[in-house]
Amino acid sequence: MPLQNVSTGVVAFRGIVYIASLIYLFVGVAILADKFMASIEMITSKKKVVKVKDENGKTQTVVVRVWNETVANLTLMALGCSCPEILLSSIEIIGKGFEAGEMGPGSTVGSAAFNLFVIIGVCNWAIPDGQVRKVKRVSVFLVTAAWSIFAYLWLYLITAVISPGVIEVWEALVTFAFFPITVLSAYVADRHVHIYDYISKTYRMGRNGVIVEMTTDEAEVVNSEPNDRINCFKKFAEETENEEIREFENHRRAFIILLKNLRRKYPMLKSNQLELMATKEMLNRGSKSKAFYQVLASKMLTGRVVEHSSRRPKLNLTELFQEFHPSSTSPAVQPRNIDRQITKVFFSPAHYTVMENVGQFDVTVVREDGDLERLVFVDYTTEDGEATAGKDFEVNRGTICFEPGVTSQTISIRIIDDDLYEEDQHFYIRLLNIRTGNRFEYLCGKDSEDDSCTDVQTRGNHIGEHSHLRLICPSMATVMILDDDHRGIFSLSERSVSLTETVGTHVMLIVRIGGSRGRVAITYRTEEGTAKPNRDYLHSQGEIIFEDGETERHVLIQIIGESLYEKNVFFYFTIGEPKSIKDCVTVNCEMRRSIKTLESGAAGNTCIETSRVTRYLQFDANGYVYVTRRRLRRNQLSEQQRIALRGRAQLGEVTTTVIHLKESKQFKKTVDKMVSKANKSLKRGTSSWLQQFIDAVHMEEENEEAAGDGTAVPEVAITVKKNKWKEYTSHAITVFWRLVFAVIPPECMGGGYPCFFSSVVCIGIMTALIGDVASHLGCSVGLKDSVTALAFVSLGTSLPDLFASKVSAVQDEHADASISNVTGSNAVNVFLGIGVAWSLAAFHHSYNGTVFHVEAGTLAFSVTLYCVMAIIAIVLLSVRRCDAVGGELGGPIKYKLPTTALLIGCFILYILLSSMEAYGIMNGF
Repeated sequence: MPLQNVSTGVVAFRGIVYIASLIYLFVGVAILADKFMASIEMITSKKKVVKVKDENGKTQTVVVRVWNETVANLTLMALGCSCPEILLSSIEIIGKGFEAGEMGPGSTVGSAAFNLFVIIGVCNWAIPDGQVRKVKRVSVFLVTAAWSIFAYLWLYLITAVISPGVIEVWEALVTFAFFPITVLSAYVADRHVHIYDYISKTYRMGRNGVIVEMTTDEAEVVNSEPNDRINCFKKFAEETENEEIREFENHRRAFIILLKNLRRKYPMLKSNQLELMATKEMLNRGSKSKAFYQVLASKMLTGRVVEHSSRRPKLNLTELFQEFHPSSTSPAVQPRNIDRQITKVFFSPAHYTVMENVGQFDVTVVREDGDLERLVFVDYTTEDGEATAGKDFEVNRGTICFEPGVTSQTISIRIIDDDLYEEDQHFYIRLLNIRTGNRFEYLCGKDSEDDSCTDVQTRGNHIGEHSHLRLICPSMATVMILDDDHRGIFSLSERSVSLTETVGTHVMLIVRIGGSRGRVAITYRTEEGTAKPNRDYLHSQGEIIFEDGETERHVLIQIIGESLYEKNVFFYFTIGEPKSIKDCVTVNCEMRRSIKTLESGAAGNTCIETSRVTRYLQFDANGYVYVTRRRLRRNQLSEQQRIALRGRAQLGEVTTTVIHLKESKQFKKTVDKMVSKANKSLKRGTSSWLQQFIDAVHMEEENEEAAGDGTAVPEVAITVKKNKWKEYTSHAITVFWRLVFAVIPPECMGGGYPCFFSSVVCIGIMTALIGDVASHLGCSVGLKDSVTALAFVSLGTSLPDLFASKVSAVQDEHADASISNVTGSNAVNVFLGIGVAWSLAAFHHSYNGTVFHVEAGTLAFSVTLYCVMAIIAIVLLSVRRCDAVGGELGGPIKYKLPTTALLIGCFILYILLSSMEAYGIMNGF
């Protein structure tokens, strides 16, 4: 009851105290959610070993994740995000003697409104202008969105239609039963069970004229760049019905496509640098769990230093796919502690990237476990991909023998080097027919001229006869051949140079990277800035020629010294367009066509020679190509012409060097060290109680690291801490909660389960305190419990979700973590939160022969209002997938601003109308 005979000042003071107490309790819940979500992430990262058979009956052992990502999001993740609301409903029911209250259901409905309208609205606004985030798993989004609306419609039906004002036992049980049904339907949508065969497919023509089927995702990757040549891959993923093997081959395919695209974008990089960049990109593409962003947001909110790590050990292809694609069931690192009696043979690593001029290199095959003293034979053969045997690599097939005690063998592969510029290509090496035998069989297979003895394709599969031997994934290796016949990318070695006026002569270095085929001429000249020619330096202009294979040339610049102590002037040194000289590169041998760049024309004048006529291609600064008098764009050229254009001599990024003469000391500090802050890793868990107490009282400091060698694309730090006082203030506010919750077992102990259950108990205690303080707040200022739950409790318990979703929206490539998790969580809140609480109350009243009453008025009105607005919001998000916007989140400002305003406006209108109905200002149901 509201307080009687209490002055307005006292009421205001008590209201402020209770609001401050609620805020402090919400901070504690956010910190506790940090540990809770860390334990959930530990649990969901668990793996198991399974044995699968492919279409040939071969048994393979793979390591897969126990938890499917969608199931984890709708169970443990939803429980972690909405645990306060779920526990509040149960605690309120028990505290009121198993009678219905308004705080629990009100906070559940209010939290759903906040999640759908405010969180998605903020995520939409947080996307940088011009960028778009699109839901990738549309089927999961549609299923969870439908369940999220049905959940609240079901609440209205059981409170106002089916049995008005009374909740029967079967209604409560059905409400709870919808929870596993929701999880199951989302899982079916995620795995495309019984639907895949009916989905429209995309087809493409392979290199040898074979029609190959592609999934939608693969079609998007292949068509991501209009000028990309269509990639040809073996249909290993389509041929197998095994989900694990198909997923692994799809990841292999994505890795190869990514590597080729990076090669086109950065042709100057070496093969190991390209692999490192591809690895980092695969890490970024990998979907992160909701727990990851929950922990990240909690650390950001409470003043902990949060940075993203790019310094990870280099992984082989198999390890990379399993660790950073948690939604997949790809093969991971091969099992070491099981099936010790079985000898396993596989490639390690499964992918090789080599230059075309590498000549010969070795591929490693590894044997593990079982009887290592046994003589084991494995056949191998090379298979065409985009690269063709006899043209790009030499055919190699035969048998390798593991002698007793030998655990690894190598296969020698020879790459054919030519003088033609062509696309980067790949081929395969396959292992097959693992068996035991005698040395005579091996010698026969190695030395005999008889086809029956040497042709590995005609040998039978002996795996069934030797159950103690097994080829496991990856039993096929991929070799990517990087072409080395590019004319070269010409660039200056430095963007700016600082010199003293007494230096006399300075050497300017012009480098040629990404290829060095043919003779190329390039012009250079100096241009004045604040420094004047013949006063500060001698003007220089001319042309230098790079011979075939030459990668560096030098130009001397004369600096004129003066008797001036202070001097700060500059001038420029620039290079012009490179031109190939009297060189011809074959593009299509069958048509006897070639491309040759002549010296005429500053932009490069190229001719195409055929058996009948010579035609000229003229490249201008805007990327147009002229064929005789007809003007063509690049996308109108043939595939052979596009390949030849990509191989011509080009300018690099640095075409002008600024030369500073005697600048001030402050100018020497031109290197910005902010990028180096992106190299610290995010610490998610602790391994001991002592470390938890140390972390609770210790203020973390930032350590600066070097940004690297400058070859990779710089990454952006998650946060850049400039205002230290904010960190210290946040630390001082939260240190009490950190010390209190340090008694919870560490996340790494017992697989995360002790931390999980301890966190649930602590959240229950905190939730009881929040409910009690919220009730006192409403009593002090005259607010009803339903309004308090909508306006205060739901807001405070959902703030960690808001920041977690905002971070995931900005950092993720897709919008699934921001949108699908919201809709799924809203459905689970009703089915799990209210379902459990009402089931307890319904059983209690049924046992005692009484009836569980629930007033339908306020709840029914809020639920109906929410459902109407939720339908509007979901339709709006669906419409935004059109071509004009491109995705549910972000886009041009003219679409982003109205979307955010509409969603936030829906939430404000929902709170106002629900509050007016609660106080009788307007009539409800």
